Amino acid sequence: MSVRLNPSVTLLALAIIQPASASQVAAFLKHSLLEGNAKISLGEFEDLFKRWAESRKIILVHSKCGLYSLTATGNHSLTKEMRHLRDRTRLFLLKEMRGDKLTALGDSFLELADASSAGTQGLVLQEEQRPITGPAPRRQAPRRGPGYWPLLGKQLLVGSAVESSSPSFRFGSFPSLKLCKLGNSEIQDQNDDFNVTDLALGIGVSPRLISSFMFDASDHYRKFSISKKSGGERTIHAPRTMLKVVQYWILDYLLYKLKIHRACTSYQKGLSIYDNAYIHTKMKYVANFDIENFFPSITSVDLENFLIVSGFEKSASSIISKIVTLNGSLPQGAPTSPIISNAFLFEFDESMHALCEEKSLNYSRYADDITISGNNYAEILDCIKFAEIQLNKKKFFLNRKKTRVTGQTSRQVVTGLVVNVIPQPTRDYRRRIRAMFDCAAKNPIKYFGRTKELAGHLAYLSSFTNIRNSKALSKYIIILHELRKAERIEKTREG
Repeated sequence: MSVRLNPSVTLLALAIIQPASASQVAAFLKHSLLEGNAKISLGEFEDLFKRWAESRKIILVHSKCGLYSLTATGNHSLTKEMRHLRDRTRLFLLKEMRGDKLTALGDSFLELADASSAGTQGLVLQEEQRPITGPAPRRQAPRRGPGYWPLLGKQLLVGSAVESSSPSFRFGSFPSLKLCKLGNSEIQDQNDDFNVTDLALGIGVSPRLISSFMFDASDHYRKFSISKKSGGERTIHAPRTMLKVVQYWILDYLLYKLKIHRACTSYQKGLSIYDNAYIHTKMKYVANFDIENFFPSITSVDLENFLIVSGFEKSASSIISKIVTLNGSLPQGAPTSPIISNAFLFEFDESMHALCEEKSLNYSRYADDITISGNNYAEILDCIKFAEIQLNKKKFFLNRKKTRVTGQTSRQVVTGLVVNVIPQPTRDYRRRIRAMFDCAAKNPIKYFGRTKELAGHLAYLSSFTNIRNSKALSKYIIILHELRKAERIEKTREG
């Protein structure tokens, strides 16, 4: 049985998986909409694509693979309902693909992203939340490069008749910003600036959706609170699914260009709190001071100006700053906030590192936590005063309640690790973890569903050589094993 081609549905299919070839769109529709041995004519799809290219609804973006993407005209050809369906479905699929969860087409692949959902488990760690990773010798983070995402059409159609390899596109659905602009206008534009429509075409969504992220940002965030180590609560604004995917796109395709100083160790792949603390080990004096209201102090206006100084064009800087901020400042909870906060203080880090090096002192920064160590107390105090002056110029202020200088006779702590002799977790942390495992042993039901949390703490403690072979750790391993076993038995019983 042959199937009649529906041009509107075909254009929608291309819009969802672009950039894609006629054969990929045909396979996509066959897998998702057709049953049994229904046959489709690939020639009809190819003819339709040629007509659309002539009328500028679509544009050829890779001649060798025969890949096409929608133009601004093609986007307008979709109905309002189709654009909404495309935006939700495409962003959901891109989210899964970036998280390496996307598999070949299945029965439920068209499940739409819940626009009201925003999980907190995958939230990027910020400020007082520290990543639990094992210690390693201090090193510099690898230089960040563009994070080009795999082509969606190819990823969806694993096992079907698609090319064995696929190109890397530098602007999402387009090989370059220049070609993307051709999809928006026939006028040749050579500069590196872009407008809302250009960005929307690159991501493959509606310009109206991008505008909503820019001017109605509060509609696209969830607000909740987490406990602070120092007491009280910290407000987190987590972007909802669709905005979060767009922010990840901006992070990978655009913000990788921002410079981060090697003295800054926060939120970087390959670096952890251990790297931040390591250089301050066995120092006579260790000074710690915090920046107050770190993320909110970076305003959208300051960010826009910073992006321009960093090499972005004016319109692009304005668009990016609006998409990644909320109520005029950097939100704690957005995936773009960490790299922006790291880069925003590059000049400060550079001047502090140079000054400390000149005075034979050590300097490092982990988000809002700044540490200086060395053997000269007076020189450390001078550096703190210098830091305060430099930060004030950028409209940052020190949290004086947390500013302290400790000697070797006191406990010296840097980002949660005691550094008097070797970097290691604090006694308070170890006592808290011991209490958790003891409670899990006595009342396992209370800890059903928390085995990953306990395993994380176990892995963290195991990474320290002075703890790795301890009796306490052996006990934790047994408790975790028994807890997992009890959890499996309970699930079997319920099933």
